[in-house]
Amino acid sequence: MTDQGPASGESWLTSTSSAQPYVFTLLVATGLLLELVIHFYLHITVVYTQFFYLIVVVAGLWYGKKAIWIALLFGGLQVMVAIYITGIFPFESLIRALMLFIVALVVGTLADYKNACHIEVVDRNSELHASQRAFETANKKLNLLSNITRHDIFNQLTVLIGYLDLARERITDMEVISFLEKSENAANTIGRQIAFTKDYQDIGLYRPQWQN
Repeated sequence: MTDQGPASGESWLTSTSSAQPYVFTLLVATGLLLELVIHFYLHITVVYTQFFYLIVVVAGLWYGKKAIWIALLFGGLQVMVAIYITGIFPFESLIRALMLFIVALVVGTLADYKNACHIEVVDRNSELHASQRAFETANKKLNLLSNITRHDIFNQLTVLIGYLDLARERITDMEVISFLEKSENAANTIGRQIAFTKDYQDIGLYRPQWQN
């Protein structure tokens, strides 16, 4: 099965692609190279450090609060290299390291919160789908039971009406015949009411469909 790329609505930056570890390793290696070449050898302390914020933000988006360790890594390198070069404690590098830590903490916290919300939504959707399937199964069983019961009642009504007809043919007492006719009318009414329950039962059983 081929890789279809990030899901719809996601960018390569926030998707859970299998290439993330390689991309992140490349970013970290690039940052270490910049620190070694530009800061350690060339003694340049400005501009290049902006690249560290990119690494920290990407780490926060992909790995949550674990990005703090990356911020500590590059912030600590900044401070140690500055001490090695100047021989004094570099407050500027310390502030830069602190800013990296704050950015990692904020982005990582937001990313963890977003992931937690996403997991909660997925769990709720799963529960909703499970409940819907259970409801559909129960509805089908009830529908089947109702069909069987209605069919059996119809059969018994047919037998009852048949016996009422036979009784009316063999009885000459008009008062009794009147009672039999009323009984037959009541049985026919019950049949019509049961027939109506079938139409009512099917309401809402199937999903709405477009009607031209």
